[in-house]
Amino acid sequence: MTGRGKKSSKKKKFASGVSQHNLLAFGSAEGLPSDDSEDSDYQPSDGEQPSTSKRKRGKKQSSSQPAVKKSTRTEIQPKNTSTSLDWSHRIPNELLHKIFLSAVHNFSAVPFLCRISQVCRKWQAVASDASLWYSVDLSFMANSLKAKDETLNLLRGRNFLKHIQNLNFNGWHKLTSSGLEVIGSHCMELRSIDLSKCGKVTARGVSLIASYCTKLTSINLSYVQTDVTSNMSIKNLLHERGCQLEALYLAGNKSIGTPSLIAVQSCCENLKILDLSCTSITSFHVEKLQAGCPHLIELRLSQLSLLPSTVTANQMDASAGFPDLELLSLASITGGDGTDDRFLQRLLKTSSKLRQLDLRGCEKISHQAFPNLPAVSLEQLFLSRCKISWKDLFKIIKTRWRDSLKELDVSWCNNLDDVALLTLASIPYTIVTTLNLAGTGVGTVGVRSIVDSCPNLTELNLTSCRGVPRGVKQLHGAENIRKLRAQLHSAPEHVELDTL
Repeated sequence: MTGRGKKSSKKKKFASGVSQHNLLAFGSAEGLPSDDSEDSDYQPSDGEQPSTSKRKRGKKQSSSQPAVKKSTRTEIQPKNTSTSLDWSHRIPNELLHKIFLSAVHNFSAVPFLCRISQVCRKWQAVASDASLWYSVDLSFMANSLKAKDETLNLLRGRNFLKHIQNLNFNGWHKLTSSGLEVIGSHCMELRSIDLSKCGKVTARGVSLIASYCTKLTSINLSYVQTDVTSNMSIKNLLHERGCQLEALYLAGNKSIGTPSLIAVQSCCENLKILDLSCTSITSFHVEKLQAGCPHLIELRLSQLSLLPSTVTANQMDASAGFPDLELLSLASITGGDGTDDRFLQRLLKTSSKLRQLDLRGCEKISHQAFPNLPAVSLEQLFLSRCKISWKDLFKIIKTRWRDSLKELDVSWCNNLDDVALLTLASIPYTIVTTLNLAGTGVGTVGVRSIVDSCPNLTELNLTSCRGVPRGVKQLHGAENIRKLRAQLHSAPEHVELDTL
């Protein structure tokens, strides 16, 4: 055989081994080593029996290298060698299973289990245990050619689908109703499915999921086809599974209007997360939503042109509010329309557990809305592009949330200056770690006072702040803030600072 033929033969043999196992295929264990003793460069240690499997003879040792003298000592080996000295075989299957389970909990079954299954036959056997496949995130494949219905047959063929509880198909543009029918008919334990940005999913596919998956508690239909999120389709979905749903994401669908909101209010009494951002909902009755979904923890209503319905004082008093609410987003790029102080107080009347409040772009919100808010441990407050009396607001923060507020965004607020910032800097023992002052009118004096009074600051955004020197107009991390603190403290106000 010629040298070229030998090379071709070697390449062909290698192709049938581990390299052929792709990301989603659990092939046979033929190309995988059972332990280190089958590796071509393996040499047994003293007292270890070499593997009896046949190996190819290596090249003859070069005469320039010293020959290894073979030991003449004869040792009697026990006939029963059930305990392998290979390190991977010393780990019990039960322990391996727990390790893999922890990794799946922190990451996802795919691609983790697919990759570790190629280590050796033992690991492949443990990784193939169907109980490990309860959470599968396939969104990382969104831009690959394998993000299609046929790929699901690989999982179905290994019997992994029946134990899956969480499935993420975010961005699978080629996923169709046929693929969802496979999921629906095999994923009997499915509780959560993410179909956001799945452009070919139809109302029939979603209906199949709702019919087959009787334990479904979370569904994400953000940015999908118009017929999937038509008011009629949403009504059918909620009448089928609404009473058990805990999370519903409908963001980015202009086909969703007020009728869908009414269906949510009447069918989803156990809902905890609701995202209606960037939809066509306009008429909004706060008290009816509070009565229909009293257990909400997260409510996202950003980029909506809301017109709050009129309500009497008696109706407001009778409402129980959202006592469990921790996150509220009303961010807007159109000025907030009907989002004013009264509307905010109606939404948050009993929300003492509120942690995050996003009011970016809500121009009708004033500082007078904040003293009466029931939140006692507000951690994140986003007020970019708001027209608020900042000095008065910072006094309220000083009184109410100085021990809890960690992140504050007041970017692009033209009326924010050093005088107001000095009020914020006067808060003793502040724990603020992130402060966004981009596009404001603050100057060197205000920035110096802030970096001196906030010892826990790890991020400070001074981008486009016209009142500070050129080298300071940037996003500062923890290391830069330490340098900035020293530099601002030593430099006169009129001296331009060096670029950090």
